[in-house]
Amino acid sequence: MKLDEWADSRWRPREATGGKSAIGVGGDDYSNWRRGFGSGCSVQDLDYVEYRFERGEPVVVAVIEVTFYDDVPAMRHLLPKYRECALARFSSDSQRKIVEHSARLLRAPAYFAVIRKDLEWFMVNRLDRNEWREFDRGQYRDWIMGLRPPAPEAL
Repeated sequence: MKLDEWADSRWRPREATGGKSAIGVGGDDYSNWRRGFGSGCSVQDLDYVEYRFERGEPVVVAVIEVTFYDDVPAMRHLLPKYRECALARFSSDSQRKIVEHSARLLRAPAYFAVIRKDLEWFMVNRLDRNEWREFDRGQYRDWIMGLRPPAPEAL
């Protein structure tokens, strides 16, 4: 591949799902390097900004921050406590503030999702309502596919 082809997204390698393959330094490498700047120069990544196109323009429908957990069948009864602890940890620093602030600027609801690593169970909290919903893989996909721009008064 020639340099000019690498820069052209039409030539960029694709995953099986059609998404662009990663090229270059891994996200963790950059994240670790960038977070080390210090001196009041803060940074926060947003995990997922869900959007739809309306009249050819992107419209954000949700900002979703995610965390993953290993499935331990003998411990499943503790999942409600685990998700509350994960939410408390997420809320204990600036991460939640930045996610909610970004969602407001994008005029979309903010969510916190606790996802089983095998992608078979999803626990999602709409942050402005502290409302948990649980989904299996198909239900989560349907929920994502059903997200629409909220009415302005709903935000």
